[in-house]
Amino acid sequence: MPLCAKSIAIIDEEQDILNLFLQVLEDEGYQTAGFTNPVSFLEYVKQHKDEYDFVILDYRISPNEGDELANQIYEINPKIKIVLLTANSDIVTHTSNLEVIKKPINLHRLLDIVKRYMNDSVVN
Repeated sequence: MPLCAKSIAIIDEEQDILNLFLQVLEDEGYQTAGFTNPVSFLEYVKQHKDEYDFVILDYRISPNEGDELANQIYEINPKIKIVLLTANSDIVTHTSNLEVIKKPINLHRLLDIVKRYMNDSVVN
């Protein structure tokens, strides 16, 4: 178990998916927080800009699309690492350093992605 001080935020409007991802990552020793409301997350990050090292973000998140939200997060903290999850095969992101992961995602693959980002092997 990695037991680390770094934190991961997951933003997804589907509470069941959010709970599953949170449980899997917490079982691996990661500190996590989940948000179903992207506006609440942005407000929180503005007050605690260095709290999260990594964000897993669903593309279909109201009121904006995920890449727009990612841009807003980068404006607050340009060092944060973000991956975008999507079931859409034809999305175009407007953020050049945003990795797009296709859904459905296998939980082992999710863990591999998190480990890769949390071990600082990916630099924005």
